Amino acid sequence: MIIRLLRLAMSALFTVYFTTAAVGQESSVETDLDSLLAVDQVSVDQVEGTKLREARGIVEAGWEAVLSSEVAGRIINLPFDEGDHFSEGDELVGFDCAFYRAALNESQATLQAAQKTLDVNKQLAEFNAVSILEVSLAEAEVIRAGAAVRSRQLVVNRCSLVAPADGWVVARHVSMYESAAEGGELLSVVGDDELRVRLIVPSDWLVWMQPGGGFLFQVDETGADYFGTLEKTGARVDPASQTLTVFGQLQGDVGALIPGMSGTATFGAEAQDP
Repeated sequence: MIIRLLRLAMSALFTVYFTTAAVGQESSVETDLDSLLAVDQVSVDQVEGTKLREARGIVEAGWEAVLSSEVAGRIINLPFDEGDHFSEGDELVGFDCAFYRAALNESQATLQAAQKTLDVNKQLAEFNAVSILEVSLAEAEVIRAGAAVRSRQLVVNRCSLVAPADGWVVARHVSMYESAAEGGELLSVVGDDELRVRLIVPSDWLVWMQPGGGFLFQVDETGADYFGTLEKTGARVDPASQTLTVFGQLQGDVGALIPGMSGTATFGAEAQDP
């Protein structure tokens, strides 16, 4: 009861006057979230002329990905385990690429030979000792050898999988010294640079809900309250449940939050029915 009263008092401080309907960018409601976020009931309380509406939500990362191998090779560096935090630029997976580096060295030598041949042919052409065709063929060989060098350099670069941004390792799908196949899954990761709240609300809330509106989000796992701002609404209403996905951005220090945490969002509006 005390927690409830505190939440009601905090909600009264940021009562938002919603006026027009708004439809945000397209976002589909995933089936696996429906059971977690489904709105079984919406509580409407009257507190000093303020109507409070509640909806369930889940904290999710701004981005998440399953990182795959772009080359086939034996893993020789796997420094991060499940639950570990990494920073942008850290090597997440390193492969033994001796074979690919040898191929790169070979192509570089071929390029050097082709360049020398072209230089000599150009000098001979000044004395009409070789034809223009021979010079053109030597130039084409330099271009072909240069393309081979760049192609093999790209392969060597992919021997090291580098973190694209700060984040956390959710799961490891490989082990040290294991031979990974090209395209094989390596790590599941989530970013920690931006957290948002995904909410499932009744579709009739569109008559007053719009981006920029405020809400209070209480996290189930910690009991902490966070103020948030509605960023966008989904572009599709689920006709079966008559619900809509909306997204909000939490304010303040959210360092204690982890993607997957759930909670309740409370929206304040005038007591007058929309």
